[in-house]
Amino acid sequence: MAFAINEAHKRGLELHAWYNPYRAAVDNSIPLHPTHMGVELAEYAYKFGQYLWMDPGSEAVFFFFKNQSLIFSLTKNFSFFIGSKSYLQLNFRCCS
Repeated sequence: MAFAINEAHKRGLELHAWYNPYRAAVDNSIPLHPTHMGVELAEYAYKFGQYLWMDPGSEAVFFFFKNQSLIFSLTKNFSFFIGSKSYLQLNFRCCS
């Protein structure tokens, strides 16, 4: 992410990134760590094809995602917008 931010800023651009926390796994046949959201909140995890998706309408899933240290770090250091609890938009502004 740092590379993308730096390259955008060199060009005087803003970088907008969307993080979708609800795709919990890209291969649901691989065992998950016991602290993985797909395990801890298994009642809100759904298999679609090879993917494991979390229920975006679940308050438990929303708060699990919101409280992750990566998200704390990103939202602490950059402006952000949580859009309809379906994605997190991060705004990296240049030249402020």
